Amino acid sequence: MRYNLELGLRLRGVKVSEDVIERYVARYGLEGLEGKPVSKLSAGRAKLVSIMRSLLLRPRLLALDEPFTFLDSTRASLLVEDLVEVVRSGGIVVATHYMHRELRDCSEQVIELMDGEATLY
Repeated sequence: MRYNLELGLRLRGVKVSEDVIERYVARYGLEGLEGKPVSKLSAGRAKLVSIMRSLLLRPRLLALDEPFTFLDSTRASLLVEDLVEVVRSGGIVVATHYMHRELRDCSEQVIELMDGEATLY
């Protein structure tokens, strides 16, 4: 899993301190799994590794497909906090998922697209 987290950084020539990587691993409760291949992790943990890999890059635009699928409520709440931080840092988060109630309180704007219709919350 650790290799997977670092790969995106290495391919882009981005240097991130070991402390930052360790904080994400600990934050999402993945300690002790660093040596496991992502293919051997549960669906929720594999999804977290994928999202963490993106967050480590400090993106200006983050597009996520159903980011909360397979996550327990604790990790989903942590992810909401991290996505809010992306927005507070000037980034934009686009996510496909039916969680507008959870996101409404911490978002500047939530737009729900359903059946070709957009609803602003």
